[in-house]
Amino acid sequence: MLKYLLGEYMDIDMERVLDIIGGNPRFTDPSADETGYYIFANGNIIRAEHVSLYYEKLAYAAENADSLIAEGFQKEFFRFYGVNREKAVSPESMCKRLIFDSFILVPEIRTIECCVSNPYFMSGHFIEYVWNHDWILQSVWIN
Repeated sequence: MLKYLLGEYMDIDMERVLDIIGGNPRFTDPSADETGYYIFANGNIIRAEHVSLYYEKLAYAAENADSLIAEGFQKEFFRFYGVNREKAVSPESMCKRLIFDSFILVPEIRTIECCVSNPYFMSGHFIEYVWNHDWILQSVWIN
């Protein structure tokens, strides 16, 4: 499937994305909403190597979703005004139930940027994680 973004075409095969995440409950279904899975062009040309890198990084995230989310999760997120604490139950429960809503590769600055959330207890809010290409966490914040 070709997508159009900022004057650049990018080719992310949503069936391949679905094969990679393999029904992993930590990821949203790309067939239901594919807008969260893409390469951010920022006006640059997306090359085949970027697409390959995207799939490689997505596969790593699918295999390591629990640890990637736990690495940046902060107990203070549970107290965020946009979290329904009755439904989230506890910081530990909240962390274990977060789902990748997006998975974005930004080749220009060599980052992987993802939003995690759970519509059951964070309706309209998310936690954004930014890693470099070596999976070193660069930042995490809640909105």
